[in-house]
Amino acid sequence: LGDAVAAALPQDAPGPPAEVQAKGGEIVLSVKHYSGAAFAERGMLVELPLSHIRRAPYVGVVVPPVGEAGLAAARANLSGAPSGPGRCLGAGVAEPFDGLALVTVHWARDPFQDAVLFGEATLVRATARDLRLRTCGAAVPLGPEGLGGQAVEFVMEVPEDYQNDFTSGYSSSSQFRCVRWVPAVLENSGSWQRDGCNSTYR
Repeated sequence: LGDAVAAALPQDAPGPPAEVQAKGGEIVLSVKHYSGAAFAERGMLVELPLSHIRRAPYVGVVVPPVGEAGLAAARANLSGAPSGPGRCLGAGVAEPFDGLALVTVHWARDPFQDAVLFGEATLVRATARDLRLRTCGAAVPLGPEGLGGQAVEFVMEVPEDYQNDFTSGYSSSSQFRCVRWVPAVLENSGSWQRDGCNSTYR
C-alpha cells in the first residue's frame, strides 16, 4: 500500500507526508516520495509540524546523503525488486532507485505492550511506529555501512505529561528506542540492533 501511495505523489516535494488512516486514526500510513538523485545528494528529511493541534503520526527523520558510491552500493545490495518495463509504480519510475518511498506505519496502541503483571491484567499504552524505505516494491536495507558510518536521526513527539517520566519509556532510561531489523542468513530470522540510528524527543 505504501508503494501505491508513493506512486501517486510527486517526488522530493516539501511539506508533510501524505497520510492514509484506518480504524478512526488508530492505524496511520504516512508516505514521502523521493528521487534516487535526492537520496544520493541531499538524503531524506521529514520534519515534525511546529503546531500542536495534534501529535503527528510519524516521527521526524533525517537520513544522511549516501553519495553516488552509496547509491551504487545500495543498487548492488538490493534483492527482491521486480525487473522489466512496467514493473515499478509511478510516473518516471522505470527502475529501482528511480523513486524511493519512505513509509511509516503508526499504531496508536502497541499490541505487544499488553501484559499481565503480578497476576493482574495490566494494559500499557504505547505507540509503535514501523519505518521502511522501499523502491519498486522491495525493501532497501540501510545500515551504518551504507551511510558511511553515519546514523539515521529520529525525533519523536512525546506528550508533555511524560517528558520527565522515564518509567513510561524504554527500560526506564529513555523516552523511546529506535532499532533496525537485521535479517539473518536463515529465512524469517534476524535480530533488532541499535546501531545506525539515534533518537531524541521534543
